[in-house]
Amino acid sequence: MLKKLLIMLLLSSAIFSLENQSALSETGETEDFTVIKKSFADGFYKISSEQLDGFIKDYPISNKTTESHLLLGISLYHLQNYDKAAFEFEYLVNSAGGNLFEDETLYWLGETYRMKGNFQDSLEYLQTLIDKFPDSKFLKHAYYSKGFCLFNEGDYSKALDVFEEFLKSYPEDNSVLQDAKF
Repeated sequence: MLKKLLIMLLLSSAIFSLENQSALSETGETEDFTVIKKSFADGFYKISSEQLDGFIKDYPISNKTTESHLLLGISLYHLQNYDKAAFEFEYLVNSAGGNLFEDETLYWLGETYRMKGNFQDSLEYLQTLIDKFPDSKFLKHAYYSKGFCLFNEGDYSKALDVFEEFLKSYPEDNSVLQDAKF
């Protein structure tokens, strides 16, 4: 009887310890991600890219993994490391589980290819964003970048059409209005 009681006590203690450890690691994961997002939001892209890379390795099955890859790609974009940024965005586009940030991923992938001078791939991703996500907060930026890519490819007629459409759709947007009126 004493033996059974001792075994039950040890099992209960072990189970409690595992549950407590799991809760602690989840708290650590949340705290780690909060700190990373703060450094990202503050524009410390080198630091956040290193932290995000570590986070992805430390928490490979986290529910924050998708967002981590996205933020890592954006950080790398801002650091002008376009090849690695494209790798992160392509990883998300090709993820089997879907992507909650698909419109944002398509936008940044289009921007990354535009910065690399690969206007055809940029146009492909920007057009996918435009077609699939007509209510995306990235839509106006996608139209503008699409016009920019067409202009840089020498397709001035199509670029002009896109910029005119942009001006009709977003007449109040002063941030890129002058460029669109070229």
